[in-house]
Amino acid sequence: MKSIIVTGPIVYDYIMSFDGFFKDSIISEELDHLSISFQTESSINYFGGCGPNIAYTLKLLGENPLIFSVAGNDFDRYKAWLEKNDISIEYISIDNDNPTTAAYILNDKNQNQISIFSSGAAKNLALCNSLNDFDIDSVHMAIIAPDIPDRMASLAQECIEREVPYIFDPGQAITALSKEYLNLMIKCCLGLIVNKYEASMLKAKLGMPLMQIAKRAGFLIVTLGEKGCEIYQKDIRKIIPAVPGIKTADITGGGDAFRAGFIHGFAEGKSMIECCQMANTSASFAVTVFGTQEHHFTYDNFRKRLKKYY
Repeated sequence: MKSIIVTGPIVYDYIMSFDGFFKDSIISEELDHLSISFQTESSINYFGGCGPNIAYTLKLLGENPLIFSVAGNDFDRYKAWLEKNDISIEYISIDNDNPTTAAYILNDKNQNQISIFSSGAAKNLALCNSLNDFDIDSVHMAIIAPDIPDRMASLAQECIEREVPYIFDPGQAITALSKEYLNLMIKCCLGLIVNKYEASMLKAKLGMPLMQIAKRAGFLIVTLGEKGCEIYQKDIRKIIPAVPGIKTADITGGGDAFRAGFIHGFAEGKSMIECCQMANTSASFAVTVFGTQEHHFTYDNFRKRLKKYY
């Protein structure tokens, strides 16, 4: 089985819940003078980060993910977790001078989120910016997930030069990446995956409609949370409904599990609709628990749910 390179930061997540609605605490006319606080009853620490989150679900789906990322001098606990789940740490570099990246995530009752990131080791751009250590012949594809923008641009350039097909997940880096690099990364990728808000940012940044962006990329998938996702490809726009009846506990890891399911389908040569159905199915397991790597399923469980709803 060929490997899948998974980029994106390694993160310790601190997830908190606010028993209210953000919109009730924010006065839109006073955003220039914002001073706000929220009361939470607990802060729970989880293993997180886009790269490991995607890798975790890919492993559940039987794939061989290779995390290509930077961890800090407090990586031991995370390392033990990855090894326990039989996820390779071979291509994880350690910055001994900085802690691992941390994310502080607050959810309200509508599952809206406010997130604050402390970059830590991820900002060490001397690490994890070249694919030279990989046996490219044994690599099926890569996903470039949200990271420090300069690292994302460097890895995209590496994939282009080494002819490694990649799916592009620009995330919150859309605003930070230059228009020139964003256009290059989109033009050379297999396709794009973004959420609804990121799709709006992408349209504004590039000054073109989503269908035009999709044609440039190959395909564009827009995740819609509980409504499923949209496919944009070859002048066709199609919505794939989410798995119904799921009781959501925490949406934080849903998007990464979605990407893992999609990549798994893509690696198996499935159609775009089938890839999205697999993506929705894997996401449906992730959102039922708190934390981004707390869900568990067997491949048989996955296939049964996929067959039941699609």
